[in-house]
This record gives sequence, C-alpha cells and structure tokens, in this order.
Amino acid sequence: MQYFERGRWEYHPENETGSGFEVLLGFLGRERMDRLKVPEAVRAPETAPPTGADIPGGSPAPGNAPRPAGR
Repeated sequence: MQYFERGRWEYHPENETGSGFEVLLGFLGRERMDRLKVPEAVRAPETAPPTGADIPGGSPAPGNAPRPAGR
C-alpha cells in the first residue's frame, strides 16, 4: 500500500496478473465520510470528471480534438 496526497494505491494480488486491476485506488473520501457518519443524503453524487467538452467554452480532452482537414 502506498499513500499519496489525494489517494492511496492498493495492491490486490487476488486479481489476475495482467488484468489491469492488480493496483487500485482506495476510496479515501468515502472511508472518511463513513467514519464521520456523514449521511448519504448530504454527500455529493458520484459523477465522472468533466472532459473539457462538457464545460461551456471548454475544449475536448487531448487526443480527442478533431483533426484539421486534409490530414
């Protein structure tokens, strides 16, 4: 297990080697809210982070930008 500023990486040897799930991020925020007994009703809903295209005036994420014509 290794801790970082905003996350905890956990090794899961029970997951198949090469599956991409041997190392997972821990749920630090959820665990803390559970310890503090924060009611589910006041927790923010879990949503995917914005990609840039979701933000007015934003641009698509790198690699998803349209290619110039003729290329």
